[in-house]
Amino acid sequence: MNAQSHRRTMIAIALFLTFLVIVYIYVFDPGEYDSYLPVGISDFRDRSSYQIDPVTILDSLDRAETDVFSPVDSDSQTPLDGTVSWQQADFITVARALNQFVWKEPLSGWRLYSMHFSTPCKDNLSGFAEADFYYFKTAFRENGKIRYTTQNFFILPEYGEVNWAGGANFPHPLIGWENIRLSTVQISAEHALAIAEENGGKETRQLVENKCTIHVRLAGDSAWQILIYQNDTSSSLFRMVIDSESGKIE
Repeated sequence: MNAQSHRRTMIAIALFLTFLVIVYIYVFDPGEYDSYLPVGISDFRDRSSYQIDPVTILDSLDRAETDVFSPVDSDSQTPLDGTVSWQQADFITVARALNQFVWKEPLSGWRLYSMHFSTPCKDNLSGFAEADFYYFKTAFRENGKIRYTTQNFFILPEYGEVNWAGGANFPHPLIGWENIRLSTVQISAEHALAIAEENGGKETRQLVENKCTIHVRLAGDSAWQILIYQNDTSSSLFRMVIDSESGKIE
């Protein structure tokens, strides 16, 4: 081995060792975590709920009004009169406003981890009855280790209620979490639902006389997942995967 090759080898070894040191210092974290990915409201220690008027809140926010959230009167949830059906953009608008209300800052510093929409099966589907969003950002623990801190918005316009949860921390994997870039999502949740309806979803829900629930979910840079579950048995009736950029069925 000549001097130049030896020098290159030593530089490569030094860079690799430096990489391992950085991983150990900032990423490797033997601390105890209940889970490694956000899976539900039980992950969060801080929670709060607010009432909204689902009929007027979107117009109020469009007029830049901020006094749209009020404390929940009771723990019982009673559906409002009439059917409430929102689309993806409506839910995101309310989630951003709720974040501003809780944190007094915009969501621009957070990255979107996942969004999940659901609706009871019915004819002439055009939107969703509820949705929840997980956001995350990088933070540092007291020991200097990198971690993710997360928050969740669960929005139920049918009940005139929104829920915020925060305070859940997760270890930062070596590669890191993928986040949803809304600018690249060309197929909205309601568009994905329409594609599924035209390709077997409608027939599936009609077979059980609409006694089912539809879930539409997007996480990271993956595709939309459309799932239909029967209400009385919770059994899976239908599953479809749709590319969020092209709308092609995978």
